[in-house]
Amino acid sequence: MLTAHSKKTSFLTCSMMTLTVCLSAQSVTHRIPEPKVALSSWQAARNCSQLGSARYPLDSVVWLSDSLRVRDRFHTMVGLWTRPDTITLDVDYVEDSLTVEHELLHYLLQSKPDEPKHPVKYFVYMCHLIQLPIGG
Repeated sequence: MLTAHSKKTSFLTCSMMTLTVCLSAQSVTHRIPEPKVALSSWQAARNCSQLGSARYPLDSVVWLSDSLRVRDRFHTMVGLWTRPDTITLDVDYVEDSLTVEHELLHYLLQSKPDEPKHPVKYFVYMCHLIQLPIGG
């Protein structure tokens, strides 16, 4: 016969196992080949940013794919640049040219942790990869 304590323990154990299985099934990072849109996105990012003579070559980028939107509490993250050379793309956005260009711009800029993540000069005005909210 199960006591109240053993019922709670069993429930918690099952809940933790279920949570672990769900999280591991939803978020697995995989190394992927360079996206097909990478070269055109690279050229676009270099041209709009005027960083044409980039010190950071495209073939040095490490490409990963994961379910980023599952990890993000707002479910909006579709790309992530990690210093100095890693780009992780959400599984549904691996071939999305604007997402790839956005992350490649991060790679080109190599912003320091204490600098703005999305310098308005580049992301809004020069490359049009982020829109400012319009309100009234």
